[in-house]
Amino acid sequence: MDELASELAKPLVLVAESHLNDPRFVQPREQGGYGLSSQWADDFHHALRTVLTGELDGYYPTTAR
Repeated sequence: MDELASELAKPLVLVAESHLNDPRFVQPREQGGYGLSSQWADDFHHALRTVLTGELDGYYPTTAR
């Protein structure tokens, strides 16, 4: 991705979408990570949705605790 960003002369952003909350996704490759730009935090998203909507269906009940 770094090479492509250089070729295009613009920054590129790659976001991991994973329920694992594994820091390796955003750690630099030199430190054993995958070097992605960021990681989507489903836990935060689900908690915020539960608080704002009161929805407790599906997988939201565990978030409300």
